[in-house]
Amino acid sequence: MKSLFRAIVLIWIALYAIRFLPSFWVYAFNRTDVATIQSVGSDALLRIELIILINIIFLLAYVIVSVGLFYFQNWARSNFVILTILSFLSIMIYGTQVKIEILSMHTYALNLLTGFLIALAFFSNISAEFKISHNKRMQTDAAKLRR
Repeated sequence: MKSLFRAIVLIWIALYAIRFLPSFWVYAFNRTDVATIQSVGSDALLRIELIILINIIFLLAYVIVSVGLFYFQNWARSNFVILTILSFLSIMIYGTQVKIEILSMHTYALNLLTGFLIALAFFSNISAEFKISHNKRMQTDAAKLRR
């Protein structure tokens, strides 16, 4: 089960990162479609430069948290949920968008995997791995303090 969880974490971060790779979208679609994919709605709350910065911050945060999930760090589990909630709330800044089918499918797959990771991390036997990791770290820290 641990290897399945780790594989899902790797698939999730790969799918999330693909969203930020313009070269992938250039090869998958023609230039007009790429311009549509990369744009935000005319009623966006922020300028495109700020939205790009926010997206980069989310990408870096998710990469760091995914590494923590991969190694069953307890802090990563709760931060993944917080980042997920923040990313859903941030949808409002993009404005109205029209998405092509494959991008919508990509988003649906990412959302399904996100829910699956949260469910596994909190409500399966994988949750014990996060507690074991946390307890080992506490024992190591306690041993260092005794010296």
